[in-house]
Amino acid sequence: MDRWSIVNGLTLARLPFVGLGTWAALEEARLATVTFGVAAVATDLGDGMLARRWEGESDWGSNFDSLMDLLFYSLLVYWVYLFVPEEIMQHAGLLFTFFVAYMVMLLAGQLLKHSIAQHDRVSRAAGTVGGLTALWFIVVGYEPWLLFATALFATADLAHRLHGAVQAIARRRHGMDEG
Repeated sequence: MDRWSIVNGLTLARLPFVGLGTWAALEEARLATVTFGVAAVATDLGDGMLARRWEGESDWGSNFDSLMDLLFYSLLVYWVYLFVPEEIMQHAGLLFTFFVAYMVMLLAGQLLKHSIAQHDRVSRAAGTVGGLTALWFIVVGYEPWLLFATALFATADLAHRLHGAVQAIARRRHGMDEG
């Protein structure tokens, strides 16, 4: 088996963990939900680490990973809702705003760079903080300061993505990028 099959297989392995985590959350099995969530996070960290270490990042692999991330992080919010519904509903407008902003930036990335992938330190930090916060909410309960910190990281990530989109538009306008 070649290295890229291992990396993409690790990305694909996230899917059953996300499915099992969703099932566990529906069953209100807190420990199982968190265990499957941690396993999904491990596949996310592992595939990227191996791709970078083996110097084998590809557009296809990055987009595949980003689609798996989108599925996982979208369902992760649902998992948290199942355990702390009042707090999630209290902040539904904020969560919906971030969801729409991320969808717009993914679309912009696809249109401008032909890729939905954004794998840099800012994006990884925002995803890590978001995932850890969600798992904390499931295990320990809601903490307002954690939601605030997560919103700050997500805002920084969105601003970074917007900056990249503006740069791509500027390159196109100046004929520096035929993409």
